[in-house]
Amino acid sequence: MYSMPSAHSEQVHQPRSSNTGVSSSICESGGVDYLRVSVWGSWSEKSFNRLLLLLQTAQEHGKSQQQESYQIELADGEVWSVLPHGSNSGLRHKFIVRWGTAVITFSGRQVGLKCHPNVQIEMASSHLMTVGHHEKAWRQVIEMLGRTGMVLERTTVSRLDLCVDLAGVGMDEFQREIAGGQLIRRARKGSTHWSDPESWETFTLGQKSKVRIYEKRKEVERNPDKMLLMLQRRWGSMPKKAVRVEFELHGKKLEEIGCGRAVEEVFERMGAIVDYFTQDWFRLADKPVDRDGKNQSKPENSDLWNQVVQAFHDWVGESEKELQPVTKSRQTKDQTLSCLIGYASKWVAINTVDQEEIDEVVTEMFDFFSSGCFDEGVAIKRLLHGHKSGVIPEESIADVPF
Repeated sequence: MYSMPSAHSEQVHQPRSSNTGVSSSICESGGVDYLRVSVWGSWSEKSFNRLLLLLQTAQEHGKSQQQESYQIELADGEVWSVLPHGSNSGLRHKFIVRWGTAVITFSGRQVGLKCHPNVQIEMASSHLMTVGHHEKAWRQVIEMLGRTGMVLERTTVSRLDLCVDLAGVGMDEFQREIAGGQLIRRARKGSTHWSDPESWETFTLGQKSKVRIYEKRKEVERNPDKMLLMLQRRWGSMPKKAVRVEFELHGKKLEEIGCGRAVEEVFERMGAIVDYFTQDWFRLADKPVDRDGKNQSKPENSDLWNQVVQAFHDWVGESEKELQPVTKSRQTKDQTLSCLIGYASKWVAINTVDQEEIDEVVTEMFDFFSSGCFDEGVAIKRLLHGHKSGVIPEESIADVPF
């Protein structure tokens, strides 16, 4: 049976199944720094109604008492902090739960829609470093949700950040090679942050997929908890300087490079992902790159970048599976329907405030498309009107298969 203690939101509860602190000082060269996963789960009617009542009651208590969150205790002793509001961005889920330092959102549906997951799991660096390993952290949260009655059906990784921490290495070493024209990259847009132009603090390249290189020691100096985690999980002792190299990757890019999107697929191909992003997508060469020259030999990695690559493979290990090249082809009918529902669901979520109304509109829209009542003639009129108005380009009209 679920219970609802009167504990205040300021008291911090850690997940019972995870470490309450870092239990060992075993240091790794890096790790997964952020993981966000969309989850399609299902519950029996009895389990779901019990969970939904718990979330609704906790959310209302939080609102009425004007608390940042309201704590509840599950039957197995796990403690959740339920926020008094849903999410106003992303999936627009109705309920937000903090489980220790992990964040889980629920749409309020017993099962997920084809294009809209009913659960999202978000684990940032503090949670992942405390637990010690991304696979262990993922397993813990899925086992915990399983104890609420959830059956896992499928997953997609929407964001994955991979990093390495180089103790004793300074930003000046990276600045020298980047400013010296030794970078080879696919992304074009980048930026630097500094208080002194002779001493960079952060270098960022890319828009959706990104590489960030920055001074980590300075970043955590004012955060004792993060500093402790870095000492216990990364550095071992206090370095005079330390740089982090971090790749921010999103689900669509992972799919494009042949990784797949399911959690298991991504975890199995972690080594191959690292190879792609540290060799093909971005790297630092051992000499300035002559971009105008022809028939030039391919530059080797600089010693500094080889150190980065080695640090990644020290914690990732070898890839269990290789990337599978993706062959682009025209969408199937089901894929087109999925895209339409996905885009429309997002539009409804952005333009509708009331959570119940979002749920109803998305459901009716999904049923409408699935029922086969879609009027092709109306669609053609809308497309032609969009073309005449300058909203839809001519080449897009030409590609429409009806």
